[in-house]
Amino acid sequence: MTLLNTNLKRIFRFSVLVMGLGFFVISVSGQIVPKNPGFPGRETSIYREVSEKQTTTITTSLQSVTRGGTRWLEYHSQSNTREVTVKMDPVTLEAFYSEVWDRQDGSIVHSTNELVKNKAHPGGDELLITDMYGFTVTLRGFPWGKRDSAKLVFLRSRGSVAMELKVKGKDTLHIQGKTYNCWKVQIGMSGFMGTILPKSYYWYSVQPPHYLVRSEESGMPGKAKKVLELQSYRRN
Repeated sequence: MTLLNTNLKRIFRFSVLVMGLGFFVISVSGQIVPKNPGFPGRETSIYREVSEKQTTTITTSLQSVTRGGTRWLEYHSQSNTREVTVKMDPVTLEAFYSEVWDRQDGSIVHSTNELVKNKAHPGGDELLITDMYGFTVTLRGFPWGKRDSAKLVFLRSRGSVAMELKVKGKDTLHIQGKTYNCWKVQIGMSGFMGTILPKSYYWYSVQPPHYLVRSEESGMPGKAKKVLELQSYRRN
């Protein structure tokens, strides 16, 4: 009888352990954590952006920087009206610093944002965006082929804006004589508002490091619709 009780206790403990591990695996696997898709030491991309008012050339670069024993990714974007620098964690692609120079109609606006502490805990279907200026880079680390949707959580407006991302599958683009196999992404408001307001679309290369090939920003109320297309991509 004592041996039977002992065996029953062991079976019970083992069952509890298995259930606990199972719950842990489900919880962890459910979280959407961007991951560096294998960025080269440095890459440079040139885009053409077309809006209702003008056509603009935008040059972007992404490089790995090491200074004082600390390593980060540094993203830079430059056009005739805006210059942006974003620093990101090289593993999780979490942006922790951004600096922007806006030049419009003779005026110049300079702004910086620094993430001092982050205690946000995204849910199992949420993707945290810490800085909008690094948004398109963070999406490059999305778990392509493993997840097809996510709720976008913006650190500075958590709970006030409900946005969702949906992977619409693969798409083939032909731009300036070149063919790109891409993941097509739809982003828009969730819930009832999503049925009224227009959506934006982004195309990322299927092959790593999943660089941005094209985007169609919806042109929300008060903003012009913009179409961005890749003109050249070079990795060093």
